[in-house]
Amino acid sequence: MNVAIFGATGMVGKGVLLECLDDARVARVLLVSRQHIDISHPKLHEIVHLDFFDFSATSSRSMGIRSLYPLLRRVLPQYVTTTVNIGRAMIEVAERGYSKQILFSPDINRLASRS
Repeated sequence: MNVAIFGATGMVGKGVLLECLDDARVARVLLVSRQHIDISHPKLHEIVHLDFFDFSATSSRSMGIRSLYPLLRRVLPQYVTTTVNIGRAMIEVAERGYSKQILFSPDINRLASRS
């Protein structure tokens, strides 16, 4: 399988990246991040891109991802969130509590929209 990861320089994204690189079921990892990651691996194909909301200036090498992130946000919003939403959701849960102990993207997005 092929995997696309948007952002893998932080703790969570880097953990996902390392697991994908280590898993024999994953053939290729396309990493799109705002800064270069200091990992070299035959499966890893990296694109450094500063603005995740604007892919108009991407090179021909990354043409396949121009519409991927906006498309995922539109078609599968329940699986896409942002670190801003995670932060807002954390504050909301700290202030008001939440019925679940483990939050998934839909929970995070719902909580973030309250703040």
